[in-house]
Amino acid sequence: MFTGPPGSGKTSAVLGLIEAGWDYVSDDALLVRQVPPPGAAAAVHLRAGRILFSVTGATLDRFPALQPHAERRWQRAGKWVVNPAMLWPQRQVLSVQPAFLFFCQLREAEETQVLPLAATDALSQLMVNSPWLALDRETAAAHLATYRKLAESCYSFTLLAGRDVWYEPSRLAAYLTATDLVRLHCNHA
Repeated sequence: MFTGPPGSGKTSAVLGLIEAGWDYVSDDALLVRQVPPPGAAAAVHLRAGRILFSVTGATLDRFPALQPHAERRWQRAGKWVVNPAMLWPQRQVLSVQPAFLFFCQLREAEETQVLPLAATDALSQLMVNSPWLALDRETAAAHLATYRKLAESCYSFTLLAGRDVWYEPSRLAAYLTATDLVRLHCNHA
């Protein structure tokens, strides 16, 4: 799961990974909930909130194969929408139990960095990125419990995307191999 403020590289990260052969759930709109499997503790699952990706013109420039499939929807925002399934059919999955959380940031550096993040710091970041905790007091406790479970059950990282990933988005996959991420997290978090 990739999270962060607008313009932090979430959509580009996901598109780069799809281009590298990864599956995806959604862009910007995920439904996050705890699902108790029979006889086990509740697990957090992500479901797609929509199928269309919202992209800028700069993102279309970086992913030229998407251009023929993009539609201009929000003139004022300078955004386009695109359905990645038009280019990469059969890559979308409807639901997933996440194992990793990435808090995205862009940085002025040549190389991308992936830094381990403790569960408490991940929970804090999830809270900052969620308006529901402040806007809907009736459901805030349930949201907080779900975010806590997500932070506790995932390996969390700060993803500092550098120029290497900007110029070659599919290169991000090399930084995000599961074995290397688990080892990095266990050694430093």
